[in-house]
Formats: sequence, C-alpha cells, structure tokens
Amino acid sequence: MEGHAYAPVMEHFSHPHRLELCSMEQSLAPTTCSCCRQMPSGWTYACRACNYYLHASCAQMSELIRHRAHPDHPLDLLPVSAYPDGCFDCDACGGNGTGFSYHCGDCGLDFHPLCASAPASVTHQGHPHALTLAFSLPPRYTMGFTCDVCGGKGSKCWLYRCADCEFDVHMSCATGKGREQTQVMENQLAQILLGRGRGTGGVDGNGVEDGSWNRFLGVGSAVDISARWGRS
Repeated sequence: MEGHAYAPVMEHFSHPHRLELCSMEQSLAPTTCSCCRQMPSGWTYACRACNYYLHASCAQMSELIRHRAHPDHPLDLLPVSAYPDGCFDCDACGGNGTGFSYHCGDCGLDFHPLCASAPASVTHQGHPHALTLAFSLPPRYTMGFTCDVCGGKGSKCWLYRCADCEFDVHMSCATGKGREQTQVMENQLAQILLGRGRGTGGVDGNGVEDGSWNRFLGVGSAVDISARWGRS
C-alpha cells in the first residue's frame, strides 16, 4: 500500500485497549468497523483480542463538532447509541445506525459520522453545475422530492441540489456511500497528514493553519471542529 501518516499504535476513547495499525483486505476482515459499520479495509486500527476495528479515517473523527445543520448546540461523538435499543435514526440521511453517532442530547438529534462529514458542495456527472448540500427542502416541496439521479423518492432528509435548475439528488447518489466514501476520506486524510509532516495519527484540535483539515471535514461550510480534540 501507499505511504501513510498514521501512528503505529493509538489510544481511542471508544475502547479500553490500545489499537494497533494494520493493513487489511476487506475479504479477510472478521467484523465491521465499529464507527461506520462498513467492512474494514486498507489502513485500520485493531484490537484483535476484542475483535474491535476502526478505519484509520474513522479513528480521526473529532469527539466534538459544531455543524451548520444544528448551530445551537455542539454534537458529541458517541461510540454507542444514546438509546436503550442500541440504534439511532440518522437525521441527515434517514437511515438506521448502530455504530458511532454525532449526537445532540438536548435536542435528540443524531447523525452518522460520514453524513456529518459530507462536503458542502459536490459535482456530479449528471449535472453541469455544482450541487449544494441542503439541510431541508424548500417549503413548496410538501410531498418530498424525486431524486434526479436514481428516480427514487426523498422526504425530510438532507439532499444535494442545484437551486437554479431545481436539480435534486439524494446524498448517497451525489457522493457515493459506504466503504467507497470511507476510502476516499481515508486517502484525503493521509495526504493531508503527509503534507504536514505529521506522523502521530492525531489532529490538532485547534485546526490546521493551512486549512487542510478544515477542508477535509467541510469546516467553513458545514462542520466546525471544536477547540478540543480529546475530552477533558
């Protein structure tokens, strides 16, 4: 595999044991990533004794963020759902989740980490203009929307749209989803850390002076990383 900037061993707040960096083939993974619930592949942190795995990119998720979809309160990264059944409904994509979540305890809002990290705008081969991430539908869309890529229905979920052309797209149709999206994020993060000469696998909670980490998570567009990286 290509070079990386991840630490060989790390401690993560979600697990009591130290995690070791390894390179995994998806077909050989014994279980899913505890954060995103996709199959581990590529650079992954593992506690093999506990069968606990985190994609290297997922292990870099900040424990506290502010998001423009919910500006009134910060969102905490929870390794376990806040609800008794161990599941949550993502208020971004509408899907169910059993892995990590960004959670607002005051308002009962929950987001998949990958949804919370979605870029503020994307391009799609099916449309000539950039598509902007929208957190709600225009008021006139009383019956939801029809995705102009897959033809499926959408309702109260986030979407990407070109307002000028009224071109509306599911988040997953606009960006790709699952492990493909995770792999893109992991590659981007590795390049950011390599460019900064960092080998710790951690990210400064005050942000990156050149804005690379902010751009990676959409800071200045949808996400603002807290001034702290770890909990205190």
